[in-house]
Amino acid sequence: MRNESGELQGLMANLVFVKLPVPLYRSGNPQAAVGLSNRSINFRNMEVIALTTEIGMEAARLRADHGLRTPDAIHGATHLSATSLTDSGLAQSAGHVLQVCFHAQMSPRGDN
Repeated sequence: MRNESGELQGLMANLVFVKLPVPLYRSGNPQAAVGLSNRSINFRNMEVIALTTEIGMEAARLRADHGLRTPDAIHGATHLSATSLTDSGLAQSAGHVLQVCFHAQMSPRGDN
């Protein structure tokens, strides 16, 4: 996998742990849910970013300016905050994340 080899580096908002293990918990498999979360935390070349006040404020701005759902805005703001500290490659990635968030917002899913 390109990410594990170091060719790519990524980041994710810790918000993923609110949604990622839900299907496993629903299916009655809490051990698998914990295992999935542990594997995600320890995935090579992937950084988990905690929600900060600054990220929250940027997410609020994204919600106000672009009508994003809260989870999408948090993911986008997380990527934007990280790119302000890193290289332009991640800045392009953050732009892509916002496009994905916007398109996800346009598709009917029903969950907030």
